[in-house]
Amino acid sequence: VTATLSSGYVWGEGQTSAATFSCSIAKASCTCSITNTPTLSYPGSPTGNITYTCGGDGTRSVTSGTTSVITVGTVGTTSTPLTAKAAGTSKITVSQAAGTNYNACTSDNENVTVSNSSYTITYYLGNGNKFTKKCKLLNIYKFSYICVLDDDKVSYLRFLDYDMVIE
Repeated sequence: VTATLSSGYVWGEGQTSAATFSCSIAKASCTCSITNTPTLSYPGSPTGNITYTCGGDGTRSVTSGTTSVITVGTVGTTSTPLTAKAAGTSKITVSQAAGTNYNACTSDNENVTVSNSSYTITYYLGNGNKFTKKCKLLNIYKFSYICVLDDDKVSYLRFLDYDMVIE
């Protein structure tokens, strides 16, 4: 900034010519806070939004520490969709880069757990009989399901040929 005195005025040190001053405004600090995490189960209820606030003006980002468990969709201003890919836990981090008026925000993170979906499966036996068991789905591979039954026995059921094995 250059300042010029009006006629008849003098700077404190006796100078009467124009004076140049410099100044700067520091960027403000900010924080991101997660306000709500979704309840996810795989594969029954695999999607939900994480919600958050960030006080800065930079680009926001949401990341998953374990993308084999949870992936992150398009990042929004206050919420972002999460998609479960398997049962497990992933650390989700919300952050914001430095912008025009703010430094990078302090990030926030939270562990999000994906549970196994629970299903009731009816098994049809070759002799016309059937029985029903509740199981939690552990894995899906193509058209095969691997379940843990309530009594901790493993059940394998192939839907394409309707075969089943109970161990």
